[in-house]
Amino acid sequence: MKLPARFWVHLFSHLGFVGILAGLLAGWVGTFFEALAGHSDAATDAARVGDVGTLFGFCMLALLLLGALTVSGELFGLIRPYDRKAPYRHEAQAMHRKVLLIVVAVLSWAGLTAAFVIGSMMRSS
Repeated sequence: MKLPARFWVHLFSHLGFVGILAGLLAGWVGTFFEALAGHSDAATDAARVGDVGTLFGFCMLALLLLGALTVSGELFGLIRPYDRKAPYRHEAQAMHRKVLLIVVAVLSWAGLTAAFVIGSMMRSS
């Protein structure tokens, strides 16, 4: 059964909201890493560390917001992009969880890669 457009609009608007919040707050993490690199004895480019730190901050904050908003909303029934009594409920629930797992996996790998890049930039003196 094909999922209605309302399902996809609700799902991607929620993910967009999480992305916007994480993007607004990610600059603080980048500034933190830039200041950390500026006070380090290693000869690193603080601006590049700040940029990668912003990417790291976006990934970690988006993961935290997904866990706080989406997972708890799904568990308590507050945020569901589908109706409880809809005939497509099981398919929509499976697709919703699949999309969340893909987003969490991509954000986790991107954050892990950014952490390794920051570590290698800080170690290369």
